[in-house]
Amino acid sequence: MPDPRALIAARNNADWYAMMWDIHGLRHTLDGDGFRAIDPPMPFHGWAVVTAPDASIRDIIAPTIGQRGFAVKDASGTHDLSDVGLVKLFDATWL
Repeated sequence: MPDPRALIAARNNADWYAMMWDIHGLRHTLDGDGFRAIDPPMPFHGWAVVTAPDASIRDIIAPTIGQRGFAVKDASGTHDLSDVGLVKLFDATWL
């Protein structure tokens, strides 16, 4: 079971992504599993932020796989996405 504080931090990050899309008038979805862009992301932003360790990450990212610059943030660090052609760039810990 992940540290509840890490789940709060991950959710805050998804909310921040949603706020950035709202500010720029871009479309997105946000629910209990995380954030997914509908419109292309701004530089240095990914297409999705998955916050729930048990989320169906493939369902969340399926509409955006293959988009130019596709990237996803797995905030729980529990999902293996090598089967959809993704490689892990780095690991981090929520403080």
